[in-house]
Amino acid sequence: MERLNEFYKDILEVLGLEVDSNGGIFIKSGKARVPLTINGLPAVLPTAENIKNVIDTTGEKPKLRYFLFNPGYEDPIRTNTSLQKLREIMYRRIENKIAAIMETLIVIGIEEEDVKSTGMEEFIELTLRFKNKAVKKLFDEKVLEVMRELYKLSKKSVNPKLNLFHIFLKKGGKIGEERYNRIANAAFPVYEILINDFSVKKDTIEGIKLRNKDKGVIISAYEFIVKNNEELLNGITIGSKNKVAPGLHALLVILDIMTDKINKTVDEIKEDIDEGLCTDLRIKKLKISVNELDNFLNELKEDIEYVPSEKDLEALLKQGVGVTGVGYKEPIRTPVNNQPQVNQQTPDPVEMALMGNPNPTNSMGNIYNMQQPMPQPTMQMQPMMQNTGNIDPLDAALMRGF
Repeated sequence: MERLNEFYKDILEVLGLEVDSNGGIFIKSGKARVPLTINGLPAVLPTAENIKNVIDTTGEKPKLRYFLFNPGYEDPIRTNTSLQKLREIMYRRIENKIAAIMETLIVIGIEEEDVKSTGMEEFIELTLRFKNKAVKKLFDEKVLEVMRELYKLSKKSVNPKLNLFHIFLKKGGKIGEERYNRIANAAFPVYEILINDFSVKKDTIEGIKLRNKDKGVIISAYEFIVKNNEELLNGITIGSKNKVAPGLHALLVILDIMTDKINKTVDEIKEDIDEGLCTDLRIKKLKISVNELDNFLNELKEDIEYVPSEKDLEALLKQGVGVTGVGYKEPIRTPVNNQPQVNQQTPDPVEMALMGNPNPTNSMGNIYNMQQPMPQPTMQMQPMMQNTGNIDPLDAALMRGF
């Protein structure tokens, strides 16, 4: 189970969360941190100790102590709550970075008379399309205010059509003529609204008043970051044929694509911002390459399936459990026969997406060759639990940004 938990820990830390020595998962909010909750329970990694102690038998009736975070498990009938929570964390994290970069671009445009980076020159060139005789200066405090208001709207809205960035996760289907087990789509809803607003002359979004130059600067910021107008309008669509965890597979490919876009944008303007801000704007890369991810998930099959699912735990609670709780035994792993690739000319789907093809049609996978994980400490305490009231800590933290 060590390798599975190190993999999950890496994903969570890339997305700005923390994992303590007991497997407890926390969201950082300024100097404080709050437990990540799923279905009203604190989420924890599915370590051997956490699996064994997931059911509390000390009261009159057995109950769950915490929620076992296992986004790799996919029930064909029930929704994987861990996977959907991960999708939410992921699109909010990426959205936060996109908003921060947009704000940075606008601030530089307001404050700098002579920009230093070729990236800022490219961005300013994009904005000049929207300059006319009535517009003396494209960058002003009002543009910055509108940008911040749109981000606030996106964070508090339950309507994905008002998000700066959103990830949709769908069941199996076709992309072109290829059929996939799961499909993920990264969308840029506010960009679509702003582009359409120019044709219908709509000047407000949910009460936020926009001038044409506000729209123009924000549209240009989107185009500077994403570098592909077709992706902005139609989204970035990734299909997975992985047989173990296709939803997780597709989401992580989306994460990798957006990480590359964001980090490249930061590199293009780094001469105009300080080193600390450069670090804050970037997203860390996963330790495992997406080209190795398909085979790696197949190797984790026994571990992923061994973790008790929500359905399993509900059944245990109904029938009652003894004081020994849930038994744990390390699963026997079946070695994966990794055959070498026959066609070395098959294009990498991530490279295809970055070159402008939003619909890659090949599943990914090479032999997994990740660094050995750090040994997991012996568990002696239960994951920290805090009383956070009726507010989902994720929502509370997202209101402040990661």
